[in-house]
Amino acid sequence: MAAVTEVLQSGWIGLGPKTKQFEDDFLTYLECAQSHHAVGLNSNTAGLHIALDLLGVEAGDEVCTVALTFVSTNHVILYKNAKPVFVDVDKTGNMCPQDLARKITEKTKAIIVVHLSGYTAQMEQINALAAKHNVAVIEDCAHATGAYYPDGKRVGNSNNICVFSFQAVKNLPIGDGGMLVTSNRAFYEKAKKLRWLGIDKDTYKRSKGAYSWEYTVANVGYKYHMTDINAAIGIEQLKYLEEDNQKRAKIAHQYRNQLENTAGVELYPYRDIERSSFHFYPILVENREALIEHFRAHEVYVGVHYKRNDRYETYEQVDLPCTDYIDKRTLTLPIHVLLKEEEVQLVIDILKKGW
Repeated sequence: MAAVTEVLQSGWIGLGPKTKQFEDDFLTYLECAQSHHAVGLNSNTAGLHIALDLLGVEAGDEVCTVALTFVSTNHVILYKNAKPVFVDVDKTGNMCPQDLARKITEKTKAIIVVHLSGYTAQMEQINALAAKHNVAVIEDCAHATGAYYPDGKRVGNSNNICVFSFQAVKNLPIGDGGMLVTSNRAFYEKAKKLRWLGIDKDTYKRSKGAYSWEYTVANVGYKYHMTDINAAIGIEQLKYLEEDNQKRAKIAHQYRNQLENTAGVELYPYRDIERSSFHFYPILVENREALIEHFRAHEVYVGVHYKRNDRYETYEQVDLPCTDYIDKRTLTLPIHVLLKEEEVQLVIDILKKGW
C-alpha cells in the first residue's frame, strides 16, 4: 500500500519508471538480467498475443497447442485467424512430445507450451522437435513463476518467448498483469511498441524535459501496457515470491505424503516435484462430482482446472485420449499461502473419509 501511495503521489500512474524497474527486477529474479529483456503488460493473454505477432503468425497458419488450459491460451490463436492444432498431454497434464511430433506439419508456425499447475513440460524434447522443423516455441508460464527447468534454470530463462501472469490468484499477484520475456533484442524492441499501440515512444519518454508530441506508428499495436500502479505492487510482491512458493511447496508435500496410496486417489506422476511452483495441486479421482459435493458438505471448496478447450463450440473437437482421461478426473485441492497446516490436514482427512 505504501508503494502504491508513492506512485499516486508522484503524479505518474501509467506506463513509466516503476514498470521499467519491475521489468528489471523480474529479470534479476529469473537470473538472466544480462541476456534477456522483459516487457511489462496488462495480462498474460496480451503477452501470448504479442508473441504470435512477433513470430509472424498469420491467417491460415497452424499453432500446436494443448486443450487442457485456460481458454485465453488458445483464444490468441483465433485472434490471428490461425488454426489451433491440439496436441495430447502426458500424465502430468503437459504437452506430449510424441504426439507433438505427429501433429507438426508444413503449416505449423509456432508451438505454445503450457506449464500446467507450475510443473514444467518436457522442454528438452519439445525444443528439439521445434528446432528440427524450424518452428518457434512460446512458453505459457502463467502458472510457473518461480518454477525450474530440469537443468536448474528458472522458467523464463530460455531462448523461447516466455509469458507470465500476475493475475490476482497467481503466485506473484499484482491485481492483474503480465510479462513477456525474450532473449531476442529485436523482439523486445518491437514488443515495447506493440504494447502501446505501435507508438515508437511511450508518453513517459516523451514527457522528459519539454513535452514532445512527435512520434511515429510503424505497426498496428494494442493497448496492452502495464501501469506503474501494478508495477509498484509487483516490485513489492517479488520480494515475497520465494517465501510464498515455499509455503505452497510445504502444502504440496503434506498432500503428497499423506494421499499417496489413498484408495480412489491418483497422484500426478511428477518425476521431480521440487521444480514446480505449486500453483495448483491437482489429483485424479473417478467420481469427481460426488467428491466435490462431499467437500462442499464440509465447507471446503475445490476446483477443476481446466475444461478441455476443444469441448467449447468455439473450437474443433479432436481425439485426445490422455487429455480426456485427465479432463474427466482432475480436481485441484486448496493450495494458497494463507492456508494453515491444520486446514490442509482437514482437507486430507475429508478426502480420506470416502465419498
